Amino acid sequence: MDSFKIYIKRNNGAPFAAVIILFIVFLSYVTFLTQLILNSWALHPHHRSNFYLYLQMALNIIKGLITLLLAKVLMASRLFQSVHDDMIKSLLFSPLSYFEKTPS
Repeated sequence: MDSFKIYIKRNNGAPFAAVIILFIVFLSYVTFLTQLILNSWALHPHHRSNFYLYLQMALNIIKGLITLLLAKVLMASRLFQSVHDDMIKSLLFSPLSYFEKTPS
């Protein structure tokens, strides 16, 4: 739980968390719509099959765009730089005895 707090704290706090939650909720909603359309298509296989096919394709494209936007938001966050800086600092300031005892 502490890692989530650090993650949210280093990325502008609550607004960043709200954006991530919004992305996840919207992606879940589109996935739910996809399942409903597939069920309807399975129940009526000969009824306007092209319509269901194009609707499925459109929803899958929307899911792909949501995923790309979410990845872009995460990559643009300050978290990656912050975590990298913390790792480098802990490595550079670790005691020399650790490196002497640990084989490479």
